Amino acid sequence: MRTFKVYDGLGGSLIDKVVKTCSNFAVCYNLRVRRYYQRKAAHTNSIVAIKTVAHKLARACYYILRDQVSFDVNKAFT
Repeated sequence: MRTFKVYDGLGGSLIDKVVKTCSNFAVCYNLRVRRYYQRKAAHTNSIVAIKTVAHKLARACYYILRDQVSFDVNKAFT
């Protein structure tokens, strides 16, 4: 009997790319996110700073889906 892999390993990397792209747009177009990014980039390098923005956005997406609420930038980036 042939077994099939349920997870091919590409989903995580694709989601990672999408969230990082969204975080780059958020840094460009949202002042509060840009301030957070600049504060993090001052202490670390820019790659780590963009990953922290991506992590915050991913957590915000989880809570939006779980609680069925709209996005509030003031809650996510303080």
